[in-house]
Amino acid sequence: MPNSTEKAAKIENSHENQKIGLSDVKKSLSYIVRATETSQQRWVLRAIRNTTKIRRNISPKELKDAFLIYVKGSSPILPHIFAAIDQMPEVEEEDSMEVENPVEGTDKVIAREKWEEKAYMAVPEIEAYLCLLFLAKVINLKMIEIAVETSTMISAQVIGFNRRSLDYLKSKIIFYQSLAYEKAGRIVELRRPLTALHRTCCLRHDEIGQVTVFNLLVRSLLNQNLIEQAHKFASKTNFPEGCSNNQYCRYLYYTGKICALQLDYSDAYTKLTQCARKAPQNTALSFRIVCQKLIIIVQLLLGEVPERIVFNLNGMKKALFPYLCLTHAVRLGDLVRFSDTVQKYAGDFQADKTFTLIQRLAHNVIKAGLRKVNIAYSCISIADICEKVKLDSLKGAEFVCAKAINDGVIDASIDHSSGNPCLKSREQGDLYATDEPQKAFHRRITFCLDIHNEAVRAMRYPEDAYKRDLENAHRKGLQDDKTEEELAKEIEEEMDEEDEL
Repeated sequence: MPNSTEKAAKIENSHENQKIGLSDVKKSLSYIVRATETSQQRWVLRAIRNTTKIRRNISPKELKDAFLIYVKGSSPILPHIFAAIDQMPEVEEEDSMEVENPVEGTDKVIAREKWEEKAYMAVPEIEAYLCLLFLAKVINLKMIEIAVETSTMISAQVIGFNRRSLDYLKSKIIFYQSLAYEKAGRIVELRRPLTALHRTCCLRHDEIGQVTVFNLLVRSLLNQNLIEQAHKFASKTNFPEGCSNNQYCRYLYYTGKICALQLDYSDAYTKLTQCARKAPQNTALSFRIVCQKLIIIVQLLLGEVPERIVFNLNGMKKALFPYLCLTHAVRLGDLVRFSDTVQKYAGDFQADKTFTLIQRLAHNVIKAGLRKVNIAYSCISIADICEKVKLDSLKGAEFVCAKAINDGVIDASIDHSSGNPCLKSREQGDLYATDEPQKAFHRRITFCLDIHNEAVRAMRYPEDAYKRDLENAHRKGLQDDKTEEELAKEIEEEMDEEDEL
């Protein structure tokens, strides 16, 4: 049994958390009212950022009271939401006995604030935000079936409004609906409604809704291994550039994965590296790990070896260890070691859904082995190559060498004149005598210019700042004019005085 001090501390903690939950809900709702009043979406984003914190601290009773206070009783979804809230696990009795009722509490809790007087302007927005908070809470408690049913009704009601102030809230609700369907294993049922919603968002010029639904559709197609359909959908859809950074990161990841599966490794590597740079560096660790795994595989498929520092990034060392072993096998060109590594970590690769791409690396392992042999020997027989690279037959080894020469992997030729076919290496030329350094510098300069242009486009300026600058310039111009007039008058007065003299 805990002593009285521990019990008091526990009750005080619970009371503090409930106060935080209520105050944060009111604060977020004030942001939403302000966004509706000023038509500035940044206030809605600020309210959405508090969702995770509120979801953890708010109790089911407080959530129900928030609906009772701020949502009209005529809303058709309220009975379903209240029924779901009643099924949520309650706090312990010893804690709840010491906590004040948020509705019947002190005047400080129920006192109306300034923003509440303007709440009538944002009735759909306030209801949508509380529904968003409810969905986040239900999914966090793993009440998936209830989340599927209620999210369908909530999204149907929210989609009916065509208000710009609802765009971000609507997209977040659709995201949670898709998450609930995916956890329930019913994401296929949502594909047709999402396609119709994407068309609606395009017609309404709802950019955040458009990009959110696009990413959800591509994700569902990739989860079902419908690569061709995902590629067609992505190639025939215009993705707005001015969308949120998080959605753009998801877009780069999904399109990069599609390009990798479609054998377009260069484009895939460009998009995935850009995604890794744009992803949040202090959060979203799981997303950055998944992205980094795909980057490593694509880089190996391109014939490059990732740097060692990539595998030692904070929080990623353990997750990337199987890929480090894979990289060692590819770098050494050891086919036996590669096969053992793939067999050992097959479960991890299949869980990461990278096993298909890793199976393609067998050809790269052979190419890496041939490249090492080509650099080490000026002339070597095909039989020795077959032994060193661990190939099955002489004919297969000769065919692999011929294909590597044709693909430009090695600079050599196969000589049959001696009766025993051998691989003769050509002399390596000076790389700096070619235009490769110029191309490398061009790529770096282009990358830096793109970053500069994106930074300029992402800059935010104070509202009506240009008007203030114009007013200041106008005042300065008037002062300059007055100064010139005063100077002219002084000159005239001096000339009059000289005439008098």
